[in-house]
Parts: sequence; structure tokens; C-alpha cells
Amino acid sequence: AYRYWLLSAHYRTLMNFSWEALEGAASACNKLKNQVSDLAESVQHSVLDKSESNQEYLNKFTDAINNDLNLPVALSLVWQLLDDQSPTSADKLATILEFDKVLGLDLESATASIEIPIKVTQLLADRESARQAGDFSRADALRQQIEAQGYTIEDTSSGPKLRKS
Repeated sequence: AYRYWLLSAHYRTLMNFSWEALEGAASACNKLKNQVSDLAESVQHSVLDKSESNQEYLNKFTDAINNDLNLPVALSLVWQLLDDQSPTSADKLATILEFDKVLGLDLESATASIEIPIKVTQLLADRESARQAGDFSRADALRQQIEAQGYTIEDTSSGPKLRKS
């Protein structure tokens, strides 16, 4: 979170540290890691091996770095690339991981699949059953148990998405 916060301002700019700013950076960094994780889930590993970094974005990134180490612009390119629909998901992921060699946010760790304990998987299945049955107080209690195990749940249109906290 601290690294992300530092990357968000030019090194010549005075920055006032605050816990709120650090919390905001942590939130943004987690959102970025979640989007990279989602991107990695949509890309099969065999496809990732054949993907290529997007040269247009790499050139913009290099230009930003070479322009007096303009890291805020470089970081904004990551978000622009995530929003861009023209590159393939595999190429986006390859390009972002290339950017991260400079940014150092450890985004590659977000691409690793996590081993979910059987207990958590069962709690998630029970929660889904409770939600479908309309027993929302039980579903909320199960969510709290899952969160106590170190996982968060994001309810999406395609079903619940479990993430390591």
C-alpha cells in the first residue's frame, strides 16, 4: 500500500502522509490486484505463454519512465490498459506483468490460483444454499464464518467469487 501511495505522486512533489491516504492506496492496490486476478482467471496458462506485451502501451510506459521518472503516469497506464477493450486479455496480462517489473507491486502473485480449504468451500456452498432458500440471516452468519477464515466473498451475476483477504 505504501509503495502504491508513493507511485501515485511524482518524486519531486511533496507528499503529506496520512493514514487515510494510505488506506486509499491500499484500497486502490487491492482493487488492482483483484482486477489482475480476474484477468488471469480469464486467461488459460497455455494462452499466456503465447501472448505478447502490447507494444503501444509499452512505448507509452517507457516514455513516462524516461520523462523524469513520471511514475504516476506509468501507473495510470495500468488502469488505462485494464479498461481498454482492444488488446486480448492475455496480452493485457502480459503487458501489466511487464509494467510490474518496474512498479514492483507484486501483481504476479495475484495471478496464482489459491488453494481453498475444504471447510471454506463447504461454508460457501452452505451460504449459497441459504441464499437461494431466502434464509439471509443464516447466509450472513456463514459469510462471517468465511471472513473469519481469511476470505472475502464478492457476489457477482455469475455467482459468488471467493478471494483471500
